[in-house]
Amino acid sequence: MHVLPSTRIIILYILGVTSVDQLIDITDDEIYEKYIDTIFDGIKLQQRVADGVIIPEDGWNALVNGSAKGIQIMIGTTNGEYDFRATDWDNFPDPVKDPDVVWRAIVRSASDKGDAKTVLTPVNHPDVVKEYLALDSDQVKRMQDLYNDVHYRQGSIYVAEALSAYTDVYMYYWCWAPNPQDVIALNGDWAEVSPWGRAMHCMDLIFVFGTVEDGYPELGGPGDKIPMDLVEQTQAAYYAFSKSGNPSNDFIPEWKKYDTTTRYTMVIKEDNTWELVSDPRSKDRTVLNQIRPITEQ
Repeated sequence: MHVLPSTRIIILYILGVTSVDQLIDITDDEIYEKYIDTIFDGIKLQQRVADGVIIPEDGWNALVNGSAKGIQIMIGTTNGEYDFRATDWDNFPDPVKDPDVVWRAIVRSASDKGDAKTVLTPVNHPDVVKEYLALDSDQVKRMQDLYNDVHYRQGSIYVAEALSAYTDVYMYYWCWAPNPQDVIALNGDWAEVSPWGRAMHCMDLIFVFGTVEDGYPELGGPGDKIPMDLVEQTQAAYYAFSKSGNPSNDFIPEWKKYDTTTRYTMVIKEDNTWELVSDPRSKDRTVLNQIRPITEQ
């Protein structure tokens, strides 16, 4: 007898179905209108796990063992990813005054994810947290950096390290962001801005797809304030990568491959320029390197 993994059982229970035919009959609109909030509340942030059927093997070990060999990769993050975690919503868009507000979000996230094999969490590493926080006097901003790094950047670095042994990897770090006040003026309370004016999650995608007007105004702000030369440069990089496996092109500096020696990373800077940097934020990376995926421990 095959037993369904727990997440799928929860979803089927929420939908009130007992067969595949019943599941197929439920429309997308019905799921969105009647069930989506309940589904997310029920499954929280449970990770996809190897069940031997749908996902045949653990994803991290698959990468380490060369599952993506020969497939060129572009990977990266923004510098402000989930900065809204540190927003004081009563004094929007200012940051909170207590770094523990962000720390509690880190703890909740770790609890939701459980013991999934690729979880990176500082919760059980107090000495690493202390060392990391000591690198900046602004403890709220530093705690938010910790959130962003353990949830996004450090994992991307580990993936790039693993893949670079088998294939060409191109790493980027996106820092351009709109003026927060422009975004707020357009969207009011719906604005998605960083308390420190940094690039938040998905900011780079506005430039990849060129959706400067109606793609994500809550994040990008007024379309006429988006630098079109940066859109063209970004699209040229993605076009070159799609065509040749290398994002270098005539509009940006040469984009060298990532490896564990040079750690070349293309930084898209706040002033719209591109700069290839060897191991940006190396001190942060080195400190957090003490926290590895569970599967390595």
